[in-house]
Amino acid sequence: MSEKTPLKYLFAKSLLVNNGRVMSMKRLVCYAHFDDKGELKPFVKHSIAQMKEVCHTIAFVSNSILSDSDINYLNNICDYVKINDNVGYDFYMWKTALNAINYKGYDEVILMNSSVFGPLYGIGPMLYEMSYRKCDFWGMTECFQIRPHIQSYFLVFKKPVVESDAFALFWNCVMPYHNKHLVVLKYEIGLSQWLIESGFMAEAYFSFVKIGDYCRKNKIKLRVKDNYSVEHAVELLAMGNPFLKVDPIRKNSINLPSVHAHLEANGYPFEYLELGVRNDNCCPICGSHGKIYYKNLKDRLNLYNTGRYTYYRCRNRSCGTLWIYPAPSEADIEFFYHNYYTNIESVCHNAGSTKPLMPIVLVLSLLKLVGKMLGFYRRRRSYYLHELDKVRPGKLLEVGCGSGDRLIKLRQLGWDVVGQEVDKNALIKLRENNIDTVEGPLESNNLACNQFDIILLSHVIEHVTDPKKLLSECLQLLKQNGRVVLSTPNFDSMNHFLFKKYWLGIDAPRHFFIFNNKALTSTLSSLGYGQIKATTVSLNTELFAMHSIDILLRKWTYLLSGPRIGKELIPMLLQVAGYIINKITGKFGDECFVIAAKK
Repeated sequence: MSEKTPLKYLFAKSLLVNNGRVMSMKRLVCYAHFDDKGELKPFVKHSIAQMKEVCHTIAFVSNSILSDSDINYLNNICDYVKINDNVGYDFYMWKTALNAINYKGYDEVILMNSSVFGPLYGIGPMLYEMSYRKCDFWGMTECFQIRPHIQSYFLVFKKPVVESDAFALFWNCVMPYHNKHLVVLKYEIGLSQWLIESGFMAEAYFSFVKIGDYCRKNKIKLRVKDNYSVEHAVELLAMGNPFLKVDPIRKNSINLPSVHAHLEANGYPFEYLELGVRNDNCCPICGSHGKIYYKNLKDRLNLYNTGRYTYYRCRNRSCGTLWIYPAPSEADIEFFYHNYYTNIESVCHNAGSTKPLMPIVLVLSLLKLVGKMLGFYRRRRSYYLHELDKVRPGKLLEVGCGSGDRLIKLRQLGWDVVGQEVDKNALIKLRENNIDTVEGPLESNNLACNQFDIILLSHVIEHVTDPKKLLSECLQLLKQNGRVVLSTPNFDSMNHFLFKKYWLGIDAPRHFFIFNNKALTSTLSSLGYGQIKATTVSLNTELFAMHSIDILLRKWTYLLSGPRIGKELIPMLLQVAGYIINKITGKFGDECFVIAAKK
C-alpha cells in the first residue's frame, strides 16, 4: 500500500463519491491558467477533469492566447471560460472568475492554478474530511516566509468566508499588478492575514508540525523558513499530497526517480510532467531547463553590430553549460564573422607606446622572470599545438583550422594533415599552402569513416550550433583508439569569476556555448567516447585578462593585439597567479583541455 495514499482514502473514495456525498456540497472551482507557449497542456486538462468529479461548477480563466481547439475543449468541460489579456497574475484571474459568477450561492469556493500537477488521485475523501474540520478556509501547505500564510496554489473557502463582507472586500481591492513579488506580498500573504484578522480560522492540511514529524522520523532537515511545497515536494508526496509543484520539475531540483515511483503508484502519467515543463529553451547539451545568466550583452569586437544577446545557464549541476538564446540565424552568423580575427592577417600589434614608469618596468621584469622559471612560456608554445608535438605523428584533421598556421607547424613535425573550414578566404590560404582541405561542414562531405588518428578542435566547439552532432561525426571519422583533442573557454575559470559578463571567453554573440569540464566529460561519455582526460589550462590567462579589461572599460578590443607596453601589469599578475592556482587545483584555468578516445 502506498504511503502517500492513506488506507482510509482508498476505502472512502468508493463509498463517498459513488454515493454522491462529496457532490452533495455545491462547490465552485476557479482555475487560473498561464502558459508562455499558449498551450493547454495535458496536466491542466487532467486537473480540470479530476475537479469536475467533485465540484458543481468550473470557471477557467487564462492569461494566454489559446488555440481554437483548446477553447472548444474548455467550453465543453467548463461552465465559464475567459481568455484575459496577459495582465495581473492568478489573483486577478480568480477575481475575473468570481466577478462573473454568483459565488455566494456555493457551499465552498476552491482556487487553483496551473503552477501544480494534480490532483494526482481523487481528492473527494480529502474534501469530505476537511468539510468537517473546525476551520473556515484551508490549503495544502503553509509558509512562514515574510509572514505566515496558506499557500495559494490550492485554497478552499467554506460558507462563512464565502458569504462574508471581508471576502468580497478583498477581491474588490485586487489590482492587475505586473510585479510578482507585490502579488505574493499583498495578495497571497495578504489574503490569509486579512481573513485571520477578520476572525476566520485557517488550517493547512500538511501543517509545519505534520511535515516536521515526518522529516524527523526520516532524518530529513527541515527549516521553518523553507518553502515546503518546493523544497520538500518529495516528502509531501510520500505523506499523501495530491499536488506537485511545477517549479522543482522545471528547475530539475527534485529527485525524479522518487517522484516517478509516487506517480506510478497513483496511476498518474509521468509524461504529463515532461509535457508540462516542455520548453524550447532547454539546455542543448543535457536537455535540462536553464535560467537567465547574462542579459543584454554587446558584441565587443564588431563595432557595427548593435544587437543585444542573452545567455542562459543549465540548472543541472552535472552540466552547467551556458548558451545563447535565441540562437542567431545563419545570416546573423555570417555577419558576426565578417571582421573576425581568423579572417585577418595574423600580425601582432602593440596598441599604445606610452613609456611605462620605472617601478612598473621592474615589477614586469620580475613577473616575466617568474614566468620563465615556472616554464609557462615554453609550455605555451607546446599548447599552441595542443601538445601534439609530443605524440607520434599520424593522420590528423583539424576542424575549423582557419588559415592553417597550426597545420603547417604540425606538418613540419611529420603529421599528415587535413584542414576543414567553411570560410572561403581561409580555404584559399589553405590551398596556397598545399594543405588538403574539407570545404563546408563535416557531415556534408561524406568522408570515409575510421581514417584519422587525431581530430583537433581548437576553440571550435563553442562556435557551432550543435556541438553533440559535431562530436558524433568526429567519432565516426576516428580510427579505433583514435583521439579527439579539443580546447574551449572554461566557464569555471578564475578570469570568468573576476570579470563576469566582461570576460573575453563569453565573446557574444560568436560563442553559442560556454562549457566546463563536467559538461564536456558527460557529453563525450554519452556519445560513446572513452579514456576521457579533462584538465584546464592557464597558459593564455594574460591575453584573456588583457582583452577582458578592455571590454570592462568599454574599449574596442582587437584579438590579435599583443600585450600593451606599460599596460600589461594586471594581466601579467593574473597570468602568474592563475598559473599557480591552476597548477594546484587543476580547475580554474581559462581553457578546458580535453582528450577522449574512440572505444
